[in-house]
Amino acid sequence: MPYPAIFVGIGLVIFIVGYWLYARFVDRSVWAPDSSVKTPAHMYMDGVEFFPTSKSVLFGFQFKSIAALGPISGPFIALVFGWVPAFLWIIFGTFFIGWIHDYTAVMITVRSEGESFGPVCYRLVGSRARKGLMGFIIFYLILVMAVFAYICGAFFKAFPQSIIPTILTIVGGFIAGILMYRLKINIIIATVVGIIFMVIGVAAGLWLNMVGLLAWVAATPREWWIGLALVLVFFGATLAITDWAQPVNYIAFWPCFAAIILLIVGALLSPLLTMLYPLDPVLIQGLPFYPPTATNPLLPFYTDANGPIWPILFVAIACGAISGWHSLVGSSATGKQLNLETDALPVAGGSMFLEGVLAMAAMSAYVVIAPAAVVPSWFLNFPTGAAIITQGMFGGSAISGPILIAFFAMVLELYAITVLQLMPRFFRMAAADLSGTSVIAPLFKNKWIGALIGILIAFAFAATGAWYHIWLLFGGSNQLLAGLCLMLGSVYLIRNKKPTKYTLIPAFFMIITCQAALLWESWVFLRTWVPGTWNAFTPTGWVASAGSLVADLAAAGVLWPAQLLTGIMAFMAIVLFILGCLVFYDAFKAWRHGPESEVEATAE
Repeated sequence: MPYPAIFVGIGLVIFIVGYWLYARFVDRSVWAPDSSVKTPAHMYMDGVEFFPTSKSVLFGFQFKSIAALGPISGPFIALVFGWVPAFLWIIFGTFFIGWIHDYTAVMITVRSEGESFGPVCYRLVGSRARKGLMGFIIFYLILVMAVFAYICGAFFKAFPQSIIPTILTIVGGFIAGILMYRLKINIIIATVVGIIFMVIGVAAGLWLNMVGLLAWVAATPREWWIGLALVLVFFGATLAITDWAQPVNYIAFWPCFAAIILLIVGALLSPLLTMLYPLDPVLIQGLPFYPPTATNPLLPFYTDANGPIWPILFVAIACGAISGWHSLVGSSATGKQLNLETDALPVAGGSMFLEGVLAMAAMSAYVVIAPAAVVPSWFLNFPTGAAIITQGMFGGSAISGPILIAFFAMVLELYAITVLQLMPRFFRMAAADLSGTSVIAPLFKNKWIGALIGILIAFAFAATGAWYHIWLLFGGSNQLLAGLCLMLGSVYLIRNKKPTKYTLIPAFFMIITCQAALLWESWVFLRTWVPGTWNAFTPTGWVASAGSLVADLAAAGVLWPAQLLTGIMAFMAIVLFILGCLVFYDAFKAWRHGPESEVEATAE
């Protein structure tokens, strides 16, 4: 019988080869980073956005800022196409597209004196493309903020033992930041202090839940927990990045990294652990996987007539192979903190390869769950599968199961909330850039008001019940943004007489794939308004419906705001497609012009 050890072992070997051979070759032959060049972090150091950061800290920040729920939830959705297609896309997407996308985003910013996407796009492509790209980013950020806000609240409600650990991890990160940057304490001491807070939180959360003191969470409206998550996020979006977001994400990196190690080691040892605990009914069950096609509320968007393997598979594993979100992190944050140009590959490229490992680890957690044990939501399955695949290393299910479930539940929350806290920051920056000198510009240029607007929009989508339609658009828009970033990188490279094939070919593949996905998803949204043509979500599962989307939402008790916002989703899908076409067209024309000297000659 095959085990998770097979695909995890193969994947690790391929990723090691990808980083040490392919990535380093592109690094040297295309970008040729120079450690003697002064980076924007040194040129414009202000302690808020620009701040030179050590490679180790910045790696932790980068990984925790890009690694969210996509590489965890995506494999669960993609397994409906079979574990082989899902595994191959994780491997080859990361190897040829994902890491170079993240690396390109950071290097463009570093080589452009710290400019974010808006100014870079204006300078390289033109004013219309800049407006189109910033408009795309704003619509995209509204989508992601809403879905992450909902999921953070859902995690708190589903796993009350994760509430205290999450809060104390954030507190530990804040204190670690004070120790590192204000008191100039050694980074090792600051890291240990932050991790101690996290460990205390896990113990306290587990104990409070075991004695029943957190049972009231189940009776509390989910909106309260969405609100709690957004309150924590507000600080991360408004305070100086070295006061909150960076140290918090850095400390959160350690438990999240530990979770990956546990899952990978558990998968590699799965044949041995199965022999050691042959009588444990819930321990390692091995492959073949058991796809939960009838119980996951997201799967109907990707099954039957609703989702062909192309393009849907390639946008289902959001972030596990490539993600446009990473380009926003690299351009708006990491690129402005890079201490040396030579740090870009280990920080940006290395983080993406590690996220590919996370996607494999998540897939290994799902494939060991027996059909009878599968529950409707992927985020309820992940802690269960993660505990199954790791608890054999700690003596079996009776001893370690509850502790591991509590730990992996906290990790899920940290993966979500540490990324969510950056979204309103990027939203206000993009909105301020796009609004220019208009009458609403002062609202977004004020960091407190701009971040609050983004948070309130996210709460409106998440709390009304319209959230679950957002994932349908997230994958397509997210990966399309990645394709546009690669296209922008190709323009930058050809202007500087550098090879573009390593970015241009992935750009074309992602843009064509994601535009096809957005068209498909637009059609799915539009047809849901026609009676009798869609599958409605009900408490008992996805069933055939005789009514329209509006009628079914009303029957399910979902009020008109959700109906209205769901209609807006269809509109947003079309807008994202049009903006994507616009930016790609202008960027492709700029690339066709060739090197900078040729552009100048043409202009003359």
